[in-house]
Amino acid sequence: MFKRIVAKTKVGTTVKVKVWRNKKELTKNILLGRLETSDDFKVGEKKPEMPKDLIIEDLKITVRKLTKEDIKTRKLPNQTTGLIVTKIGNTSPLLNSIKANSVIVEVQKIKIKSAEDLEKIVKDVLKSNQKTILLAIYNNQNQRRYIGVKLD
Repeated sequence: MFKRIVAKTKVGTTVKVKVWRNKKELTKNILLGRLETSDDFKVGEKKPEMPKDLIIEDLKITVRKLTKEDIKTRKLPNQTTGLIVTKIGNTSPLLNSIKANSVIVEVQKIKIKSAEDLEKIVKDVLKSNQKTILLAIYNNQNQRRYIGVKLD
């Protein structure tokens, strides 16, 4: 009966409730709120969006941001950041070095947190005289590897 009365009362209404505590009857003013586990509340919740695939033109690969779910599923260290390689182009300089689903975590010893980080570092290397980049990756067996790749 109590649940029905509360359910029929408007959210934000202050009501008087009598409670029995320490062998005494007390009257308390209670402000009714919305039950966050109710279906009404869940409708307003947004589901996390899947990260979008982004193309790294200079490397001819497609990547997406590493998610917490990826970290959990692959049993990577909790604080891991990076990009999952989703596709490798036929003319990519990485074609013979890594496979799809590898995780790029560092480039030139700099932690990667976004595709923009990777793009900037690759562009900087291409502008310099180096033409070789050092990648730290987790391969498909979750082994951390360092790979040197020549950019032509």
